[in-house]
Amino acid sequence: MCVGLYKRSENDRVSQALEKQYPPNDFPINIDVCGDMGTTSVTIHVWNQDSRLNLWGTAHPEDFTLNHQDGETFTAVMSKVSEMVNSRATLDAMVRLSLLGR
Repeated sequence: MCVGLYKRSENDRVSQALEKQYPPNDFPINIDVCGDMGTTSVTIHVWNQDSRLNLWGTAHPEDFTLNHQDGETFTAVMSKVSEMVNSRATLDAMVRLSLLGR
């Protein structure tokens, strides 16, 4: 798991939440999150080389501005990661990995 956000506080918060919600022993996938200062979106990559899982997504913090005073980036990232992890492609990949004994 790799999180690279421009605000250290958001970076740490997202990293900790992802580790807690998707522990590596239960979710044999890689989750990379990257966003630069001055951009309006955060890129998310959910992947596992062994199962050929390779999903890319974009989280848009501004979509959550009206509902949250602080933490729009956190909310947007966690929402998009959840959508991607629960996608059919990810679930199929996890089944393939379990069949391979990984």
